[in-house]
Amino acid sequence: TIHILQEGFSHPPLPDGSFQADCTITLVRGGPITLLVDTGGPWGSRRLLDLLSQRGVTPENVTDVICTHGHSDHVGNINLFPKAKVMVGLDLSVGDGWYVPHPVRSGGRLELDPGLLEVMGTPGHTRDHVGVVVKGTDLGTVVVAGDTFERDGDGDVWRGLSEDPG
Repeated sequence: TIHILQEGFSHPPLPDGSFQADCTITLVRGGPITLLVDTGGPWGSRRLLDLLSQRGVTPENVTDVICTHGHSDHVGNINLFPKAKVMVGLDLSVGDGWYVPHPVRSGGRLELDPGLLEVMGTPGHTRDHVGVVVKGTDLGTVVVAGDTFERDGDGDVWRGLSEDPG
């Protein structure tokens, strides 16, 4: 099952170039995996814990954290999940700071749950951006896309904030 815990947003920049944004936070549960895609900014840690609690999930229950890329509004709470395998963009790490090779780095896909859940590269917003493909949901196949795109009508803002907008 997929639950959007927090819907992301970005507001147009102010004249000085500053803007307000936070990411979508998505919970994916199925079989042995409890996956959090993006963790939000560090200013929202209490809210994230409350949202997880409402779904019956504790930080210790989270087996995997995939941050679609390394911006602060996506990685700000990875410290809350000490038992999880953590992937930030193309870097995959497990307990005690071990970095693990994986096929996404060379253009392949990383299967978290074979046939149901995989990570793939989706460069554009950042060169190491990843997305999570979830198969077999009530909606069919769903891609949790991070900042692959923002929302309809954000084209100019999105291009200005992307490393490789294509």
